[in-house]
Amino acid sequence: MSRKRLPPGWTEARLPDIVEINPPNPEVPPDDDTPVSFVPMAAVQVMAGGIDTSKTRPWREIRKGYKRFQDGDVLFAKITPCMENGKLAVAKGLHNGVGAGSTEFHVLRPSAAIRPDLLAYYLLRDDFRAAARSKMKGTAGQLRVPQGFLEAQTLPVPPPRDQQRIVETIDSYFTRLDGVTATLERVRRSLKRYRASILKAAVEGRLVPTEAELARADGRDYEPATVLLDRILAERRRRWEEGELARMKAAGKTPTNDDWKAKYKEPAEPGTNNALPSLPDGWCWTSMGRLFCVHVGATPKRNTPGYWNGSIPWVSSGEVAFCRIGNTRETITDAALRDTSMSLNPVGTVLVGMIGEGRTRGQTAILGVPACNNQNSAAIRVSETPVVPELRLLCVDGTV
Repeated sequence: MSRKRLPPGWTEARLPDIVEINPPNPEVPPDDDTPVSFVPMAAVQVMAGGIDTSKTRPWREIRKGYKRFQDGDVLFAKITPCMENGKLAVAKGLHNGVGAGSTEFHVLRPSAAIRPDLLAYYLLRDDFRAAARSKMKGTAGQLRVPQGFLEAQTLPVPPPRDQQRIVETIDSYFTRLDGVTATLERVRRSLKRYRASILKAAVEGRLVPTEAELARADGRDYEPATVLLDRILAERRRRWEEGELARMKAAGKTPTNDDWKAKYKEPAEPGTNNALPSLPDGWCWTSMGRLFCVHVGATPKRNTPGYWNGSIPWVSSGEVAFCRIGNTRETITDAALRDTSMSLNPVGTVLVGMIGEGRTRGQTAILGVPACNNQNSAAIRVSETPVVPELRLLCVDGTV
């Protein structure tokens, strides 16, 4: 690390000269039957310096096979990703002053030359952890900071009173930051509840006056949702029949009667196992499948060059992120569209993530361009109906 001019009275010291690195035992080892704190990696907080010392075990059970330490030692996680995440703490409040825990800690025992808290804050700095990351050794997923890295470090050492003032000031700032963080988290939770309540009111007809209410006030007629649904179902059947006739014509076949129309499968009505809440006048319950055509996409073979880098946008699940999609990271060719189960979705199609834990599952997007999608998202052809795509985003449990 680059050297900077130190304030008067400060000095620079090698870490091993003022800190014992990975001492073998506490200065006063307890008796075998003495209960001491047991500190696994999970007991140390990330970037906060907190440590849970409440779990205890008899010394005989953990004096071998674990890292041993005492009150005032600094525990520095050496393994990835714990080190990068800032798992570090000063051992305080250990049962009988002694503890043992994860072997993935480096233990640093400060001398009288430096306060444990100040040492911990020095090690917690981003640039120190970045330097430690660059010197890690091992295999992927098992990288560790070697002891030699710590032994090669130098650090500035203020006079004792300066150390006390620095630690007290850092603590006061961090306390204020913790308060701000807690306030922001409360606001975030409140906003989440408020957003949920708005959406709930919207789909229950309580957010704005309904068309039935406005029509009664104006003394006019209006089209109830049941009529709209009938029109949508009739249009879907008409499109299916047109497609079947085109397919038969392409095969050189001409139907002699209407028996072929019996092959059409009417979309299933919503289940009624559970009582559905009442709706405002003019509204009705229906299933997603009755309102919209739903398609699942596919991923063309990656090892077929003729399938990729064409002119057709192709949406991956990571791009379905509560947005309007105007362009995509990847494109496919006409050959890929022809040879796979994909279909080209029109503008206004709503994509819904079906796979993943939190990052992709349940996320939605609206197509601003015609595009295909992969198998991890469902394409809901909202634009083929009079329903606005944004309204689909309010759907709950598959019904609207």
